Amino acid sequence: MATPYRNPMLCLAWLAGTALLAGGCTTVERQYEAILLLGDLQTVPGETSRLQRRVGDPEVETLRYHGETGLQVADLYRPPGESRGNLVLIHGFTEEGKDDPRLTAFAESLARSGFRVLAPHIEQIRQLDWGPRSVDEVTDALAHMEDRPGSRDLPTGAATLSLMSGPVLLAASSPHHAEQVDFLVTIGGYYDVYAWIAFLTTGYDPLSGRRMDDGPQVDVKWALLDALSYRADDPEVRGALARIAVRRRINPDADVDSLVARLDGDALALFELLDNTDPERVQARLDALPDQYRDDLDALNIASRDLTDLPVELILIHGKDDTVIPISHSERLAERAPRATLYRSGGLMHVELSPGPLDVWPLWRAAAALLAQRDP
Repeated sequence: MATPYRNPMLCLAWLAGTALLAGGCTTVERQYEAILLLGDLQTVPGETSRLQRRVGDPEVETLRYHGETGLQVADLYRPPGESRGNLVLIHGFTEEGKDDPRLTAFAESLARSGFRVLAPHIEQIRQLDWGPRSVDEVTDALAHMEDRPGSRDLPTGAATLSLMSGPVLLAASSPHHAEQVDFLVTIGGYYDVYAWIAFLTTGYDPLSGRRMDDGPQVDVKWALLDALSYRADDPEVRGALARIAVRRRINPDADVDSLVARLDGDALALFELLDNTDPERVQARLDALPDQYRDDLDALNIASRDLTDLPVELILIHGKDDTVIPISHSERLAERAPRATLYRSGGLMHVELSPGPLDVWPLWRAAAALLAQRDP
């Protein structure tokens, strides 16, 4: 989430000069704050950023709350100064959850920029299990943030990355939250689950009609197998799927025949889908999936939803050469959602920030758009 650019200050100084030509005082101040936010995100651990020197560090409190999914744990980051907005920050696929150092650094930067940030553990994702229950856990986090003292006086949004973009969008656009959630930020998010699986397994992207020579990252599809292995009822079959995933993530050509022989028909269909590399066979492999897998994928598929009246402001940030989820997914979502803006940058390696001089501009614009949500 924050891989430091070696000499960002030259770019930031140039942006500061550009901001002075942009117009009114409020706009200039916000654009300068966006520069400070980007600089803070790129700060090397152990060093102090200009934003940190300017405002200090947030106060962090670990709290517990009850929701429809049970007792939940989250960290609340309070800004050093005035709270100007609420932001629920959802972690990606990591067993560390809210305690992932990259996420905590991101939350601290957002809090320094005036957001009161709630970073919950999403237990299903911490178990590396990608399924519809994660939508309910995000819904609980949003409900808790909305109900906290003072929250209703502030704009409220959510931010996430990669495969959690779908669950967060679904939660934020649900009837319960549609009027309370004002904005959503996604980094490297998806739109069509089935198009993504086709790309992930074959390198062909149905949304753009192109095949990526340098992608996809092979280890990601085996991580997906691991994430879906929890659907298997038989513990032995579930274990075989998990071991296949581990072996193939280490070595894409690893011999897993002995483990495949332990799979039942349903689990075998899942393995054959992810093991396939021929674009012409993707649909047949998808059709062979049992209902337990198809139902979960359908539940997480944004492409099948009617977004015509989606009231949430979408800030979509995507790397131009993303080898995990192609930028075509954010492009398609931006076309369908009425209040979406896409910021394309070459400075993102999926969700890792590493901008060069020409990549800072769209990231700066995205940061300014996020900060504008504090001042509706």
